[in-house]
Amino acid sequence: MRISQTGKIAEDFYVAGNPVMPVYLLDGDVPALFDAGLSALGPLYAADIEDILGGRHPEILFLTHSHFDHIGAAGYFKKRWPDLKIAGSQKIQDILNRPRAVETIRLLNREARRQLQSLGVTPIDEAPFEGFEQGLILHSGQILELGHDMQVECMSTPGHTWDFMSYWMPEKKILVASEAVGCDDGTGYIYTEFLVDYDVYCRSLIELSKLDPQVLCPGHGLGFDRQGRCGAYGTGAFTGP
Repeated sequence: MRISQTGKIAEDFYVAGNPVMPVYLLDGDVPALFDAGLSALGPLYAADIEDILGGRHPEILFLTHSHFDHIGAAGYFKKRWPDLKIAGSQKIQDILNRPRAVETIRLLNREARRQLQSLGVTPIDEAPFEGFEQGLILHSGQILELGHDMQVECMSTPGHTWDFMSYWMPEKKILVASEAVGCDDGTGYIYTEFLVDYDVYCRSLIELSKLDPQVLCPGHGLGFDRQGRCGAYGTGAFTGP
């Protein structure tokens, strides 16, 4: 079933911020974020995250890839929660080390901020995107232990970009794969975005298809719950099978 609202979408798993540019939150012994959306939406994401976690803070931010609408608020998060570790592939860091790439990301986030302001979205962070250092470089096949009985497996899934990582949580059967599995067009139809290599994209899809996710988190438009479990949370989050 298709998830169409933010909030709790599975046990200890949430969507924060704007449904079009979501940030995912895994609560637990080591609270973790997945992707950082747009820079302008930093305060909106943070308000949702802090409301869910109470007095605790997220400890790690997993980045899927370096596109402006997936890393925009990473610097904002790091300033708000100084102990936050930002994690992603080496290729992401290589891009962030290039001043012209950072300037392009900054310009795209600035244009997105203007569009959000024209739509009356609040609150908005007017500070420009700032580059950042990843505190943790991830490798395909690496498994991170996030406290008791919680693992995140890192999977290199290029095709949309070369720097792409997807994240699999086997205990909860949650897959955060962003554009590696496409995007929801708003109706539940998934369209693919193989921006750098079609054949490589297909190979990544084949690897991801070997998993058995109950909750799938694509690039935009929130995600899908195969069992419809989230309906039990009373969010009114589903529009059909």
